[in-house]
Amino acid sequence: MLDTKQNKRNRRQKTVKYILKYMRNNRLPDNMIGRLLQSLHWHLPIYLMLLIIYLPVKIASVVIIIGFMIILAYFYYGGCILTSVENDLLKNTTTANDTKNITIVDPIILLFNDEINSNTRHKYSIIGFIVWITIVILIYLKRIENHKN
Repeated sequence: MLDTKQNKRNRRQKTVKYILKYMRNNRLPDNMIGRLLQSLHWHLPIYLMLLIIYLPVKIASVVIIIGFMIILAYFYYGGCILTSVENDLLKNTTTANDTKNITIVDPIILLFNDEINSNTRHKYSIIGFIVWITIVILIYLKRIENHKN
């Protein structure tokens, strides 16, 4: 049975509800949790890359696996879980043209003079994943090479 867009959306919504229930188990207001999560989300690719650069090679391997799991989750859920959680916490609408609903790829889309919508967000996310994976693998291979010498 093919995995439909609706099945992915249902899985994402179920997972988002679970995460929200867990995150709301504290005394912080939704908008504060949402902004903290959004900040982490925007910096996560850089943080993971820095970990790959500076951690011992064996631990960097685990970080790469985590990075690949995040990418696979994007495809499994038909979108980014963190973005969905942020949108709920920040009470943003889910329409792609809403400027309050800024995602990590939106500045890149605008830099390339493209229109922000669901399709371009998906396309630029995939391109971002490919660029990130390429850079990470090159860094990792260089580290392995240096480690041997």
